[in-house]
Amino acid sequence: MAERTVEESMPKTPKSIVASVAALLSATVLHAQDVTHPGNVDIVGDLNVSGKTFLFDTTEAGLLNVGEVNAESLDVSIAASIVGNACIGDACGPGTASAPYPLEVWTTGDAGISLVGDASGPTYGWNIEALYSPPVGRLTISTGGSPFFTIEDSALPVRLGFSGVGINNSLPQTELHISDTDTPIVRLEQTSGSGFDPQVWDVGGNNVNFFINNVTDGEMPFRVLSSATANTLVVEDSRVSIGNSGDPAEAGLHIVGNRGLLVEDTSLPPSIAPSFVHFRSGNYAQLLIETLSTTTEPRSALRLVNNGRPEIVMANSDTNGEWSFGAGTNFVLKQGAIGSDSSVKTRHLILYGNSGDLEISGQIITGGPTCSGGCDAVFSDDYDLLSIAEHAEKMFALGHLPNVGPTEPGSAVNITEQFGRLLNELEHAHIYIAELEERDRRQQNEIEAMNARHSAEISEIKARLNQLSELIHSRN
Repeated sequence: MAERTVEESMPKTPKSIVASVAALLSATVLHAQDVTHPGNVDIVGDLNVSGKTFLFDTTEAGLLNVGEVNAESLDVSIAASIVGNACIGDACGPGTASAPYPLEVWTTGDAGISLVGDASGPTYGWNIEALYSPPVGRLTISTGGSPFFTIEDSALPVRLGFSGVGINNSLPQTELHISDTDTPIVRLEQTSGSGFDPQVWDVGGNNVNFFINNVTDGEMPFRVLSSATANTLVVEDSRVSIGNSGDPAEAGLHIVGNRGLLVEDTSLPPSIAPSFVHFRSGNYAQLLIETLSTTTEPRSALRLVNNGRPEIVMANSDTNGEWSFGAGTNFVLKQGAIGSDSSVKTRHLILYGNSGDLEISGQIITGGPTCSGGCDAVFSDDYDLLSIAEHAEKMFALGHLPNVGPTEPGSAVNITEQFGRLLNELEHAHIYIAELEERDRRQQNEIEAMNARHSAEISEIKARLNQLSELIHSRN
């Protein structure tokens, strides 16, 4: 096909210039600035330019409208293909180097690209703007006048890798990988736009600890030190385990290890409100202290320390009755709440530590003795009751009351059993006393009868002596 020059294809009318290319119109170099077109240029075929192409408006420098139909525009109604790189902007022109990228916007000020759909499609417009104005340069992607993505001149590098997003990291190892030379931090901020109070939280970590920081209130409620070992804290189905080696927690809070549990009030001065551990259950609350050692020996399972007598209070919520017990110098069990020894109420038990004496405000009532010594059986007819002489012989031979048993100095005494045995011996004694009293009564009666006889005999002797004396005097 023969080539035609641009001048040959120009119509003579000043209102419109139509160049119809049925197959292909090609030129080695086409400078549109060299040709003045008073109207529109419509290309219904293909326009293939193998060299450099510069399109710019000499009257409005740097303005190139693609897609708008007006008196001075380039209307590509089907498609425009640029094989190579394109430079758009007032800094592009003859004599400049080729664009290093497929699309280069080269201006002396701020640069931007607008993407707008036609009337039959979405009406949203997107703007990509590169701002070089002081104080900070930035790249912004916006729609409807509201920016939703901004990169400032001093921003950290962000890498979108195959496996994740890297911030200040060129090779992300996880879905989100943030790197910093000193304490990388993620900030969560709630503004007051929805009527809620503003709040700022920081989540970060470094070589010392991982932390959650309440920036608004200046508090750091959560920290994990870098020295924390595996399974230090495990949260599962409504259960928390500490140091449990990954095994399921056996209670709401399961602590495994040799560090113990410390609840400490560190306020200065100490708080008036007590520090306590509260076990609450709708049916059954229990404190179990269990030692699993196979060695049998005494151990301190519960230790209470106080500047004064530590006490434990037992309260019946049904009757509002209270008993408390505690120990220091003395052990005190009393009715009522905590108080000093001087406030001990009527019902009390005190074991004095210095003397070992036991003071009880009421009576001691025990389950009865075994009565192995007989107790009240001594009054039975079939009881083999020793005589006084036999009992005395046995008592002196044993060195103690036969039914009481030996009582060594400092030895423990079973008061209940001892009382039963003493009662048995006391009953023996009363039986013996009754026997002796009966014998004494018989002896007394015998003595009185004998005295009466003696008196009568003495009276008779006296009468006879008087008669004898009178006889003697009469003979003289």
